[in-house]
Amino acid sequence: MKTKSCVTFLLLGSFLASCLSAAAQTSILPATLTFTGGGYASMSTTTNFTPPYGSPFTSAQDVNVTSQPPQTNSVTLGAMTTQAVTAGDALIVTLWYQRVDGQIATTYPGNPKIQPNEANLVASFDQGTVNSLTVPMRGRNQWRQINIPFIAAATGFATFNIEFGNTKQEILVGGVQIKDYGQKSVLSTANPTDDTSAFVLSNNNYAWGTLTTNVPVTGAFFTTADKVKVNVAAGDAANHAQECNLNANLTKPVAAGDTLVAILWLRRDPASNQTNMGISAYNLTLQSLSTTIPASYVPLIVDGNWKQYYIPFTASQSYTELTPATTAQFQIMFGAAAQTLDVGGIQIIDLGTSVTAASLTSNQTEYPGRSLSDPWRATAQASIQQNRMGNLNVTVLDYTGRAVPGVTVTGSMTKHQFGFGSWANWGYLVGNPGGGQSIIPNYVAAFNQYTGTLPSTSSVFNRVNEGDYKWRNWEPSPTGIYGLSQWFLTHGITDVRGHNLVWPNYQPYHAPYTDVPDDVPGLGATALSARVLSHIDAEAGDTQSGQQACGLLSAWDVVNEPWTSRDMQVVIAGLASKNNVTPAISASVFTPWFNEVVKSDPSPYRFINDNGVEQTYNRVFPQALPNVPEEFDYEVLTNMVGLGAPIDGYTFESHFSGATSFPTPPVTEKQIFDRFSSIPTGQGTNVPFIGEVTEYDPQFSDQSVQQDYMADYMTLAFSEPNFDSFILYGFWGGDFPTSSGSTVPGTTNHYGNVFNSDWSISPSGAAYLGLTHGKWWTQNVSAVTSSAPATLNGYLGRYALTATYAYTTRVYYVDLPSKAGAKVNLQIDGSQNTSHVWVYDVANAPAIYPPLILIANSGAVNGVMVSSTSTSGPAFVPPGQTQGPQQLRINTEAYGPVKIWLRYLSPNGITPFYGGIDAPATALISTNSTATWKWGQWNGITTLAAGSAHVLNFNYHQTGAALDQVLITDDPNFVPTY
Repeated sequence: MKTKSCVTFLLLGSFLASCLSAAAQTSILPATLTFTGGGYASMSTTTNFTPPYGSPFTSAQDVNVTSQPPQTNSVTLGAMTTQAVTAGDALIVTLWYQRVDGQIATTYPGNPKIQPNEANLVASFDQGTVNSLTVPMRGRNQWRQINIPFIAAATGFATFNIEFGNTKQEILVGGVQIKDYGQKSVLSTANPTDDTSAFVLSNNNYAWGTLTTNVPVTGAFFTTADKVKVNVAAGDAANHAQECNLNANLTKPVAAGDTLVAILWLRRDPASNQTNMGISAYNLTLQSLSTTIPASYVPLIVDGNWKQYYIPFTASQSYTELTPATTAQFQIMFGAAAQTLDVGGIQIIDLGTSVTAASLTSNQTEYPGRSLSDPWRATAQASIQQNRMGNLNVTVLDYTGRAVPGVTVTGSMTKHQFGFGSWANWGYLVGNPGGGQSIIPNYVAAFNQYTGTLPSTSSVFNRVNEGDYKWRNWEPSPTGIYGLSQWFLTHGITDVRGHNLVWPNYQPYHAPYTDVPDDVPGLGATALSARVLSHIDAEAGDTQSGQQACGLLSAWDVVNEPWTSRDMQVVIAGLASKNNVTPAISASVFTPWFNEVVKSDPSPYRFINDNGVEQTYNRVFPQALPNVPEEFDYEVLTNMVGLGAPIDGYTFESHFSGATSFPTPPVTEKQIFDRFSSIPTGQGTNVPFIGEVTEYDPQFSDQSVQQDYMADYMTLAFSEPNFDSFILYGFWGGDFPTSSGSTVPGTTNHYGNVFNSDWSISPSGAAYLGLTHGKWWTQNVSAVTSSAPATLNGYLGRYALTATYAYTTRVYYVDLPSKAGAKVNLQIDGSQNTSHVWVYDVANAPAIYPPLILIANSGAVNGVMVSSTSTSGPAFVPPGQTQGPQQLRINTEAYGPVKIWLRYLSPNGITPFYGGIDAPATALISTNSTATWKWGQWNGITTLAAGSAHVLNFNYHQTGAALDQVLITDDPNFVPTY
């Protein structure tokens, strides 16, 4: 490596940054742009919109593409430049755009609409047969701004066009301008458009790389490129990440504070045998004799196609060393991964102080597969349609049980079956004075809307990941944690993940220890093993104190972050250090912990949760490297399965830090997801692992990347057949700010995953809500009954079905739980008015405990019933004795005065059931003996308070009794008969 000191700049850019500073330059585009619709679209000028912050325009062009164009450039908006440009001129194109069709209203203040659709646009700057700029653009709800720097490839007039693609869409476009800043290269060569020839290879007099110059290029404005081949000596990659680099001497001085932009074209060598998406540890530096600043950069990802990168940064000092002996240099570092890359079209321009680096668009944080036309999307969509949708087959019945034809049935989702959710700050929800936190009304209000507080039927999210179950939090205060679980339950959140039972780490992130009590680090092997098992018993299944998590959680992170957390394994296995902890040793330590959870509470799913596995740097090659989180955790899991551990799945935290990582390409991410979810659990033939995203936390400074990757990562998880949830690491910027705490330009508000700190919807929130409550939210689908049931197709979840017959309108709430579909009997009789019926197939209940199991039964409505397997006496534990978790729990959103009906079998007696409403199942439910399916009423009129969820608990008083469905209605005259 060069002996000179390096001055390294953090490369930042933002689509949502403030607009360009005022400059002497004026736009070289005419005030009025020309529209070409080709009969596929119309255009009008509108002022009926809210301009984006900092925008210079108050009117916009509304382009409405109403039929699908045959070509991507059939519909355009653009113009010829008003003056000629000179080859090598530095230009900046600026425009704002927003897609406005398909918007969905939301009731949250300040957020009138959310947007599920994406813009499909291309901006191009054409000079005859030469294209100086081709930029794909995408976006959703919020206005998106681009400020793209580029170099004029030829001299003369040019045509700038916005192409509207070959899809139906309505787009607002405003503030379009192009400014010409003249010749700004600081690496001037004989070729004004390409300074690649100014660079020479530096490899520290060792074979870290080779350079081939003047490689022919076709299809680009530059005709030759450099080919850089990076070599890696075994074991040396980590220590020589900066050994292979290209250097060029500055030919013009640079002043402190100047905005510089590196513009370069890159591709992975098409002849290379790499299949790793061209991961490259790039760095861009200016170096001189004077100052050393530690390097800080985000690597670029390079694939097999030429791609232009625009990377703005600010000079922190002046560079005037232009003599041959002391000249300052610009340097491109290639890392130490074995790769062959082509580099061309390089320009380093100095825009002075008339333009700020933060205002310029950087596509430094980029990932293959971001394009809307990338093939992975069609594959994902096909999987979503196959695995996340099904049919509700609805038969409308009159009071005699006769099927009625000609009735229109309309259905809309009220809740997703897939677990969309978030971490929650319990101090903001219920108050935690000891922790210095008070209830935040806006947080509670947003959380309530976010989760669909009952009796609302617009629930979008249904799962919470709760970190307060950590050992150190729970042990001194089980009552408080139990109270939080009850709060979730009464607010309609019946699907709560416990995070976590054991974090085997003594590292003092928060003094004195992160998540273990103070005495744990001092224990020896025998005492530590006993202490862990005792803790698991106490928290997961302490049925004596009444303050247990048993029966309240849907899943446990039994072990957290085994890749970095190895302290307990060292002690229990008697090892010298963490470096001696192998996957096999971790598996042997963890397996007894999982067995203990099953003893304590067999109902929740049991997971290992870890971070880093999903990130690209762990896959420099098609397979994972030996010493990375992916390979370590994979071997832990397969070893545990071999030991018979009752483990259900693996969960991906998914923290992406913009300072140290970049978005994993979707194709690579799918390979990782598929690999883990295909592990057999060992709990049955071909039963694969369940996968979950548990702490999605992107920290990309570029908000367009933040938004796009939110949508892409969600789409990947939703398309995985064995995944069941996608959970955010907080939803509010005031609690969990994204983009490393970056603020919305011109404000003091922090970006958040869904809500910014001022409760406006963030760019990534627009993508999140646009998918969960837009694209993947089935609304107002209809079908008409005939001799066959009416069939409604939609995404899996809970539905409100509405039908009217004989002056009676009935709203049924039913479940579509799987792609196999569901049979629904919508019976209309009783009072002649609008009434409601809530139906629950007990096979879909959130908690079913032994001795109860699911049994196939042809007489059950959907072919499955819940029955006791006990043959030695009653399964019920009588009142007054210690009662374990409920044998069967059903969560209901019903409210008001209601009647509760049970569809049951009771062949051996007249008192088959005990029940309880928001209480243990101790009340006898008097129903008649029946060997065939029959409806029986549960003890008259019951009043369920509005505004909260309720729980029906059941236990069995006799062997052989079975339940099929529970039906609740607010019509006192309604009697189910099917």
